[in-house]
Amino acid sequence: MQKDEFNRIETPQKSVASLPKWQDLTSYTRHRPREEQEATSLEIQSGPLRIVITCAHTAYRGCWVMHCHGLNIDTLPLPRAVSLLGAKHAAVEVITKRLEQLSDAAKIVEQTLEPLPDPKHS
Repeated sequence: MQKDEFNRIETPQKSVASLPKWQDLTSYTRHRPREEQEATSLEIQSGPLRIVITCAHTAYRGCWVMHCHGLNIDTLPLPRAVSLLGAKHAAVEVITKRLEQLSDAAKIVEQTLEPLPDPKHS
């Protein structure tokens, strides 16, 4: 593994076979065959990032919502999502935008830092 200038380990590109998969969290009723029921709650996890999407939230029945506690997102409605696939895409879009906002904010904060003293001269 290579490290970047901040001693973080660079994440290698993963092959499609090793990518995380969406996991079904749906609570299915026993009164109907599972094949006749649609998934209503899914999650995906990649390292510390865990995203949950559901259209079975008690306060948002029939509307897709997402959770991502790692980014402090709790029960965010996804009003443009009208399908499971649409909810997946909308949730990832929200995460990507939030991470971009955090990255931009970190760059601004970084500009406020004074340079570290040169260890050779201290």
